[in-house]
Amino acid sequence: MPNDLSTLNGSLVEMKDQLIYELGEKGVSASYDSATGLLGLIGKISEIQQGGSCYHIEFSEDSYTATGGAVTLECTLQQNYQVLSGATVTLTDGSSVYSSITNSSGVASFSLSGLTSSGTYTCSYGNVSDTCTVTVTNYLFAPKLDGTDSISDWGGSGHTYTVTDGVIQARNVTFNDSWDNTIDWELTCEMKANVNSGFEIVEASQTSADKYCLQCLEDGHLFWNYIPVTSRTYQKISTSTSTSDYQTIKIRKENGTYSWYINDTLQATISVTDSWGSVKMAFHSWTNGRYCYLKNIEVVPI
Repeated sequence: MPNDLSTLNGSLVEMKDQLIYELGEKGVSASYDSATGLLGLIGKISEIQQGGSCYHIEFSEDSYTATGGAVTLECTLQQNYQVLSGATVTLTDGSSVYSSITNSSGVASFSLSGLTSSGTYTCSYGNVSDTCTVTVTNYLFAPKLDGTDSISDWGGSGHTYTVTDGVIQARNVTFNDSWDNTIDWELTCEMKANVNSGFEIVEASQTSADKYCLQCLEDGHLFWNYIPVTSRTYQKISTSTSTSDYQTIKIRKENGTYSWYINDTLQATISVTDSWGSVKMAFHSWTNGRYCYLKNIEVVPI
């Protein structure tokens, strides 16, 4: 609804919005602060570049998540409303300072690692700047599923996989990445399985046949399997025959007990004594052309 310019309040709101817009057009990032009011916005006029050029810099995101302490921040620099390449942009969190040169698209990229705490970061060029927040989440395992993840064949026949829009469709492959199995952890993901397919938690060294599996058998039922070297245990955990919808899966490994949840409902538990130092996620199929689909995979310590 447009502001009512026949009233003082409506006119002031319109003035505020117009000031923010005009400042942005001049390359100055501004927002309304009730503590400083319109005078605060008016004070931003002094940040407008005078003379030949005006600049604008902006992060690609307002907030980022540093998975395992690693994150890549990107910001775009403009000169006179055109991207500016070959310029040195600085980044700081208040203590450390980094620099990056903008590419042909005017983007400066900063790859940070080893972060242990969340904070606010500021990118700057000349007298223009922008800020973003970085939240550090120390996942044990959180594949990006953007095509850059480390995935390799684990020796199965007919192994293949594709990664599209954050979803992995896989058959007989495993991630190279592994996580610590000497501590307690919780895995969450969303799964859609074909019949005769599923995913498994296997020993990272893959020297043992032991594994923990969630399988979808021919009739469409989901089965929880613990398959040790010496024997096999099968337990049906879902009567749902739907293989067309994603199921939310949660696995908790706590005090030697593995608990499986589907859509937040506890389905099965099993207590196992093992000596695995680390585990990794694998995909398996028992029929050609059958795949397991997973997305939003995260493992966190508990």
